[in-house]
Amino acid sequence: MRVWVVFILIALSTTAFSQSAKQYIKAGKKAYNNANYESAVYFFGKALEQEQNAQLAWYMAEAARLNHDFEIAEKWYSYVEQNGLEKFPLTTFWLATVQKNLGKYQRAQLNFKKYTQKHAATKDYYTLKARHEVLSCENALFLTFDKNQTPIFTFDSTVNSAYSEFQAYITHDSTLWLTSYKPLSGEDSLIFTSKLLTFKIDSTTLIPLPMDTLLNKPNRFVSSFAFMNKNRTIVLSLCTKKMGNHYFCQLYKSNKNHSSWSEPELLKNPINIANASTTHPFVVETDTNNYLLFASDRKGGYGNYDLWAVAIDSALNPIDSIFNLGKNINSIDNELSPYYDLKNKTLYFSSEWFTNLGGFDIFSSYGWIKNLYPPQNMGYPLNTN
Repeated sequence: MRVWVVFILIALSTTAFSQSAKQYIKAGKKAYNNANYESAVYFFGKALEQEQNAQLAWYMAEAARLNHDFEIAEKWYSYVEQNGLEKFPLTTFWLATVQKNLGKYQRAQLNFKKYTQKHAATKDYYTLKARHEVLSCENALFLTFDKNQTPIFTFDSTVNSAYSEFQAYITHDSTLWLTSYKPLSGEDSLIFTSKLLTFKIDSTTLIPLPMDTLLNKPNRFVSSFAFMNKNRTIVLSLCTKKMGNHYFCQLYKSNKNHSSWSEPELLKNPINIANASTTHPFVVETDTNNYLLFASDRKGGYGNYDLWAVAIDSALNPIDSIFNLGKNINSIDNELSPYYDLKNKTLYFSSEWFTNLGGFDIFSSYGWIKNLYPPQNMGYPLNTN
């Protein structure tokens, strides 16, 4: 009788144990599908404490990679490679990718080679990328040895938070503009938003300024911005969230009248077009022409997001055809964040392609907008893994 009682207790505890793991997996999948990768890592981690298999390890590795928890991702991609590679054929590719992002360039190079050898007959994005990365990993080692001596400093906690701040720009009246991505309401909120923030630079002090509510639209993310007309016009990239971690962005303009800004107005076709995201604006103002540079995933490009340009008038109306910045600048990957230095005739932008240290690096390309030379990596420590 006692043996049967023990058996029943073990069976009940095993069932409860299993149900708990399933609940964690369910919660992890829900968080992952909502692009809440931090929570997904937590839930999958709790499930992995109770059971381990290739599929669960794959979920964990994917969530960790997208949350930039590269050490965790490396651990579980390695597990999948040993226990379920045939079911998850991209494992070696992503293992190499996170190893590169960790600065483990030699290990990454070996795994990129391994992936290309196994998929030698295919010509899809992953194989082309892996072949490119074999050489990129080798060059990355040299980039870290040859340090760029440009001094780098960071803003204090008045500006920088525990989350993400992007695209700092200082106007002539000593106002710092930036976008900030953080929880919508309180640190425990699972809903994030990206809004414009401004600060007055007073000697060495940064003073937060109230932000015009017309520029920070409800239910819209401000991903990026640019100024023209002596900072009297702002171009905004306003985005709505789609499925997962994908966003649909369009460019708007707002004009300053005394101390207030006008209601943002959607820029005309063909700057914004249906079924294509348009973001990361930058305006080049010359004595003869103005140009709007931007990133877009529209058709006719070389890869995902390409850099494009169009001649515009002072009201941001296109006065000529849009053109792609060309194969010297754009790749099968993503190119973003254009900035053109008119004085030195140099384009600066970020890319996941070319020779890089991992993820998006900053590159420079000399030449006029319509005739740019192949880019150069800006080097370490401006770029890091």
